[in-house]
Amino acid sequence: AYAGSQALQSIILLSTGTNKDGGYLAPRGVFLAMYMGLTVIWAVLNTFALEVIAFIDIISIWWQVIGGAVIVVMLPLVAKTTQSASYVFSHFETSPVSTGIRSKPYAIILSFLVSQYSLYGYDAAAHLTEETKGADINGPIAILSSLGIISVFGWAYILALTFSIQDPAYLYDPNNETAGVFVPAQILYDAFHGRYHNSSGAIVLLVVIWGSFFFGGLSITTSAARVVYALSRDGGVPFSRIWRKVHPKYKVPANAVWLCAVLCMLLGLPILKVNVVFTAITSICTIGWVGG
Repeated sequence: AYAGSQALQSIILLSTGTNKDGGYLAPRGVFLAMYMGLTVIWAVLNTFALEVIAFIDIISIWWQVIGGAVIVVMLPLVAKTTQSASYVFSHFETSPVSTGIRSKPYAIILSFLVSQYSLYGYDAAAHLTEETKGADINGPIAILSSLGIISVFGWAYILALTFSIQDPAYLYDPNNETAGVFVPAQILYDAFHGRYHNSSGAIVLLVVIWGSFFFGGLSITTSAARVVYALSRDGGVPFSRIWRKVHPKYKVPANAVWLCAVLCMLLGLPILKVNVVFTAITSICTIGWVGG
């Protein structure tokens, strides 16, 4: 939800101008509303439209495969200059003025968060095997294919962005065209504006990225609710009797879905004051997910 809100914030900003040309940069309150709005939409769909989600998941696969391929191929081709392989694979850019990080070893540790972020969610197939037809065959196929696809596209996406960086020091600058709020947006803007002197291409690719975040958030909500439901059946979480209930009409663990949604929204409240608190929470969760 946070990443989706960042992408949407950047789309609106570039569509109404830029940070330098009077474009609309959503303030913290509006950003939080986007964050919560996405979370509620995912919860509603997971409660009342499970059959629709199955269709959306098919769209999601093709959206992310085709859209991801377009970004990976197009971005380095559009960028007027690209970074060298030595820069991409051996240079450490800490940007201490913007990030406060000066230690290269610490930067290496933080880099693992980025790699795991691109791999996040492949376990969703395992959590949905009880609701999968032919789960003994389709379950393992889904897990292995998810791992393969996200490993290739996740790595390729990171490489495409890194090779296409124009000015590393400019990416986090709060006075740049995207206000330094979403680094991929600035990379896209620099590439397309540098080549074509407009941001239309960057906006289109940001919509592709936003769509991926939307589909991913929808699937993660489905997966997280099943984890809560499974643990509740074994009495593994407080008030398990409530969370293991299945909606009599829609046959989904609705209470578990909304528990996940409410917790997600509560974790987003620090956005109103400082982003670093939310970033720390998500970083800890990522490490916990990988360790688990």
